[in-house]
Amino acid sequence: MIDLIPNLLISRKDLKNFAIYLKNLVKFSFVKKYFCDICKNWIEKLPNPLEIDIMRLILYSDLNYFDENLKKYENELGKENLKNTFQELLNEGCKSEHILRKFHSLVSEIYAGNELQKEGFKDLKKIKSYGDWESKGKIISVKTIFDLSFNFEIIENVLKGLIFIKENIILRKYNNVYIGEYKNLNYLFLEKILKFIRDDLIKYFTDIEKNIQSNIFYKIEKDNVSIFASYGYVLIEIHDENSFIKINFEENCESNLYNFRTSENSFAINEKFDLIKIKKKIDEKINDFNKNICKDNFIGWINICIHPKHESYIKNNFKILKEELKDYLKLKEYPIYFCFLPKIGFDFKDPIIFEIN
Repeated sequence: MIDLIPNLLISRKDLKNFAIYLKNLVKFSFVKKYFCDICKNWIEKLPNPLEIDIMRLILYSDLNYFDENLKKYENELGKENLKNTFQELLNEGCKSEHILRKFHSLVSEIYAGNELQKEGFKDLKKIKSYGDWESKGKIISVKTIFDLSFNFEIIENVLKGLIFIKENIILRKYNNVYIGEYKNLNYLFLEKILKFIRDDLIKYFTDIEKNIQSNIFYKIEKDNVSIFASYGYVLIEIHDENSFIKINFEENCESNLYNFRTSENSFAINEKFDLIKIKKKIDEKINDFNKNICKDNFIGWINICIHPKHESYIKNNFKILKEELKDYLKLKEYPIYFCFLPKIGFDFKDPIIFEIN
């Protein structure tokens, strides 16, 4: 994603000063209504609350779009449903990656609730037991399949949390970030990557800046991390026994943009979905459905996040995908809705929905 390099920064000593955020937060009535307590909670328990994209938007007072959509969701689903949905964020742990996953999961529940109403499920009520919504005596459970690119979004947010801190000027110099090669980017390895970025990245960049002035190259290998640097360029490889990732940092003095790119192609091979991977993910979600359900009054809803560049392929091959999934799930004992989402976010883009019963 491409953003402007931030010019409104916050010092490390003020990072957890709620008053600084509050003066902007109160300008937006719906964000204040639903997120004031949540943001205060994040500031209190997160070492760096700016790893959450909402907190960076608050710093910039860039919340008009968010505020307008919260108003829209309130009108669609009701105040109590919206409040009960977002209140679940207060129960998350003290790591931004957990909060980001939960936040996107909750947004997908809201998305599903809005679409369920269009499918005839009126008087929806948010529940907290073994489902997410209740209507007409039916329990609807919403599950979301995030593709691998969401792990890169987490890495991007942690990096941006650092560049918004005033003292980290050295990191803002390297404004082109590219992840080219990786292997087995699973949850445990992602945690190792994030720990390195949070604990060690600034330290190594500071050491590079000190040494590169008198040397053409900088190279170090330590604790499963390899770093190679020359003037204006840093390559960091983090690895363990079965996984690795290479992150390239380049300095572009002529640009005021912060550009974060990956080679990730999510579930697609070229422009097509990899249905084998999709089906494995669907199996995981259906196993979750089967744990605590009464099949007579249960409905499953599975959101499948898709990259915008794959949207046209899915629309053009909709009937084929539907038939393949229908055949795959023909023995299921309860209806399942599939919703292909062009993007998880605070905007209702046209989803692609079908039911298998």
